[in-house]
Amino acid sequence: MKSVFVLLFVIATAIAQKSSINYDNVDVDMILKNNRVLTNYIKCVLGEGACTAEGRELK
Repeated sequence: MKSVFVLLFVIATAIAQKSSINYDNVDVDMILKNNRVLTNYIKCVLGEGACTAEGRELK
């Protein structure tokens, strides 16, 4: 039973680390402070506009 919990913990940790790595290159503070950039990211995520590399990563 303990080995099942250890295995689940290892899997959950690996998934959490992978998720945090994906957004390391996205400067969220800069995006939120700049209305034009924020609008472009929203359009990108909604599929209504062009995406930057960071936008594709976020999407």
